[in-house]
Amino acid sequence: MNSGGQSGNSEPSPIIGITIRHEAPLPVKLITKLEQFPLSRRQMDICLLLAADHSHAVIAKRMGMSEHTVATHIRRIYEKLDVHNRVELMNKLLA
Repeated sequence: MNSGGQSGNSEPSPIIGITIRHEAPLPVKLITKLEQFPLSRRQMDICLLLAADHSHAVIAKRMGMSEHTVATHIRRIYEKLDVHNRVELMNKLLA
């Protein structure tokens, strides 16, 4: 046996390839994308809660505001981002 650990045959050692891919967590991706739009901090927070599939009632409770105020914020978010519903919002944020 030679010093390379091979048994004398002339075949090359097999090559092992490793691919490392960095994948950011969804909230990090969303925040990075949200920062590209003219949204207030509160609107960004509401977008994150919408992305987590929370209802208007849950968002209102977590944000300390009425459901009516949440609906107003969401309407303004949709206008600013030129979307019409939550699906379109998510598609735009994940594009």
